[in-house]
Amino acid sequence: MRMFLKRMHIQNFKGCKDRQIEFGKRTSIKGINGSGKTTIADAFMWVLFNKDSSGSTNFDIRPKDNQNNDINFIDIRVELVMDVDGREITLVKTQKQNWVKKRGLEEKTFEGNINYYEINTIPKTEKEFKAYIEEIIPENIFKFVSNTNAFMAQKPMDRRKTLFKLVSDMTDADVLATDPKFQPLADQLAQFTYEEILSRDKKVLTEYKRKLEEIPARIDEVSKTIVEHDYSAAEAKLQELREQLASIEDDTSDAAIYEDINQFKAEITKLKGELAEMEQKANAENRRKRNDIQQKIIDTDQQISAVTRTKKGVEREIEMYERDISESEKRLAELAEQYKAEKAKEISPDANICPTCHREYDADVKGKILADFEAEKEKQLYQINLKGKSVADTIKRNKEALERLKSQVFEYELQLRELNRAKEDLQKELENIPASVDVSTDPTYIAIQASLQNYEENLQAAQRFFQDAYAKKQAIADRKRAIQNEIDSVNRILAGRQLVAQAKARVEELKTEQRQISQKIADVEKEIYLLEEFNKAKINLLSERINAHFKIVSWKLFERQINGGYNPVCEPMINGQAYSTALNSGHKILAELDIIQTLQRIYDVSVPVFLDNAERINDFNIPEMDCQLITLSVTDDPELKVEVLDYGN
Repeated sequence: MRMFLKRMHIQNFKGCKDRQIEFGKRTSIKGINGSGKTTIADAFMWVLFNKDSSGSTNFDIRPKDNQNNDINFIDIRVELVMDVDGREITLVKTQKQNWVKKRGLEEKTFEGNINYYEINTIPKTEKEFKAYIEEIIPENIFKFVSNTNAFMAQKPMDRRKTLFKLVSDMTDADVLATDPKFQPLADQLAQFTYEEILSRDKKVLTEYKRKLEEIPARIDEVSKTIVEHDYSAAEAKLQELREQLASIEDDTSDAAIYEDINQFKAEITKLKGELAEMEQKANAENRRKRNDIQQKIIDTDQQISAVTRTKKGVEREIEMYERDISESEKRLAELAEQYKAEKAKEISPDANICPTCHREYDADVKGKILADFEAEKEKQLYQINLKGKSVADTIKRNKEALERLKSQVFEYELQLRELNRAKEDLQKELENIPASVDVSTDPTYIAIQASLQNYEENLQAAQRFFQDAYAKKQAIADRKRAIQNEIDSVNRILAGRQLVAQAKARVEELKTEQRQISQKIADVEKEIYLLEEFNKAKINLLSERINAHFKIVSWKLFERQINGGYNPVCEPMINGQAYSTALNSGHKILAELDIIQTLQRIYDVSVPVFLDNAERINDFNIPEMDCQLITLSVTDDPELKVEVLDYGN
């Protein structure tokens, strides 16, 4: 796609009131700061993408007066005439202010700006206009191929992605063909990327080294378990210990005593239950009486609460009626005053005078005026009297209702006094019932107590005898346990014969594994070295092929690390000097123009390039460009100066 800006007409855009500019393949625009150089680039970008030349959407295009206030009620208009692939198109963008006169306000209020679009004199919606521009060239591509700063403003990794489009046809097979030593990698590179193989090998190498470091400790650990013994002596000792264990007889003399103890405990439990049952029966009637009275007290409390709530509700009604009566009495007094005032009204002498000719009316007219006045007066007195009667009736009804409510409150108070008196009587009755009955003097209770004491004494004697028998039995068990521990110790020694043989075999296995892992480490390290050599060759080939697309710039795409690896970078160089740290402003322009020209070739486009701050480089040093170039330079010219240096199209 080829785009060529032929002509631009600007009206009321920022500081430019009305100007038409003709462009050639090479156009120079010069002037002092503030003369409007950047305004031209801003107007071009505003029409195409609604942004300024720096890519910002937050900029003000409305012209200002001497006090820096917006100049309102004028339209902003920019017209572009361009050649796109040999076809002339005219784009017009106009911005109008939306002033609205709202109901009830004398002045109009500003409701925002509205943009209008035209393509070849045909009005278009904003959506249609954007789609038309997008079809010619997407904004994200236009930004990189027209703005010298846009590409370098990206992150290095994003720059690399764009540059690598120049060598998208380069494959690992091209690198393999540069040296026969890379052929062992061919099969793997056909299935995986260099990064995947290297990551896998480094992970495997780390795991092999970890295992190799662990093996000496594992050999040492297993070797420590190899302890030789005199196994024939151990077998003789085992036989002797088994005979000693068989000669010890168990003591079962405590079995009968244990049965007696259990019988005594059962009788004691039974007798205690009988005593508890007697106490429970003796107190059952008292508990029943106390429970009945307590329930009556609870019921009485509930009645007191219910009556109290009802009484409070009636008292609130009384307060409401008293307020209504008071307000009605005030209203009745007001109506009485109104009645008195209306009764005292007299006809005004001016009522009999004509307001037009100021002469007194005839007698019959005066009679009618007086009759009308008296009739209206009687009507008003009747209405006031009617309202007063209604208010008086309301007061009477409310007072009657108030008396009924007060009577109810008195009845509720009597009920509460009666309920509280009943509750006090129940509480006194409850206090007179004892909490428990003493049955300790009952003959049956005394007999059971005596029997219980006898069984408890027999239990204590049996437990003392059982403890002595248990101590003897425990001593026998301790002796048998000690002999068994010795037998277990000898058995462990004898079992060690098989463990020692297994440990020796395990040591040999670990030594074999140690030799095998060492060989694997050597093989992986060899492959990693070959991969790094392959990567170095690929880096060199990539750099050569990418740099072949540039006339001035040479790209530094990889940086050697201390560990021998390569760190991806993306730094343009001129004569070995880095763009970001060493180049002066003039050489930076040369680098930017070279990058722009190559990017236009990458995307197969040719679009106008606005070169701002072009005064940093002499005109004769500006390289020949395959696209339209518009330079913006700061000079001492007080007025903007536009000069077409090359009319080629």
